[in-house]
Amino acid sequence: MHIEQLFGARLPELRVRENAINLRTPKRMGRLLDSAGRATGTLIVPAALRPPG
Repeated sequence: MHIEQLFGARLPELRVRENAINLRTPKRMGRLLDSAGRATGTLIVPAALRPPG
């Protein structure tokens, strides 16, 4: 709610339509997930798209 108040104070034309709290974020990098969040395979990311390092 604090962040919403900060945005509202700085951007009065902004309207919050919906909000949610996510207590668990599954790892998704390089994984294909089904609708339940279970891994179903892997995704090969081309080297040109990978971050340096």
